[in-house]
Amino acid sequence: MKATDSFGTVRNAVGWGARKDTLPIGAVVVRQHNHGTRIRYCRFIKVRMDGGPQEKWRPYARWWWEKNKGPISAGKLVLHKDGDELNDDPKNLILGTSGMKLVLAHQRDPKWSKEQHRRAASGCAEWNRRNGRINRTSNFLQKYWYPVVDDMGVILNIPFRRRKRVLACFGLDVSRYPANGVGKNQGSVVQKLLRATQIRPTKGSDLSLKRYGTYCLLEPTSKRCTGPMSISVSQLVAHLGKMGIWENAVKYAAKDLRERK
Repeated sequence: MKATDSFGTVRNAVGWGARKDTLPIGAVVVRQHNHGTRIRYCRFIKVRMDGGPQEKWRPYARWWWEKNKGPISAGKLVLHKDGDELNDDPKNLILGTSGMKLVLAHQRDPKWSKEQHRRAASGCAEWNRRNGRINRTSNFLQKYWYPVVDDMGVILNIPFRRRKRVLACFGLDVSRYPANGVGKNQGSVVQKLLRATQIRPTKGSDLSLKRYGTYCLLEPTSKRCTGPMSISVSQLVAHLGKMGIWENAVKYAAKDLRERK
């Protein structure tokens, strides 16, 4: 590709196909920079004949600013207000930081800005979910409820926000479950449900008690088990399958924490 420039020099874009003939001091060229699928052009001016490429050539806008406005302090950049790096009109140049460069980009293109905010929010949410999953493999969430199978000495690593959801997800009818979720009396609906299931919902804050020191923690998605075990993981999974627990455990472990309200 051939790039023409209003400053007088015609020069092939820099790269393997660029012309290699020596240009004099003061020569101005346009360089092409590829950023993935995006291509940008910048103007450079030759300031010396010796030294490396970065010593011989300087960005034209920066060179002009230093020559006409004075030195540029550390951390500052010469920015193009309209985003066109070939528009080196003095009225289009301002001094700013890399953060200001990003602000100008968002102001110039609201559609692009909205998409970047969406991608950032999505990436941040995924990062938080990933770190949450990592944290939950080794630390119990204090205010959440975990399914515990006392007969097998197993704590299933599937935290739920409410005890009612633990019971519902493992097959119990919670239509008459009280709104306050307490039900401490032996004849209450809650206590009847707890006696009718092999799953006992237990607060994460209670799982650090000494009585659970002999229990193992089983991660349904990876079948990773930590803590004391009297049988192998495959045997443990098989027993839980016969009890009708394993299928639901895998199903709800695959869901996001927010979906287990």
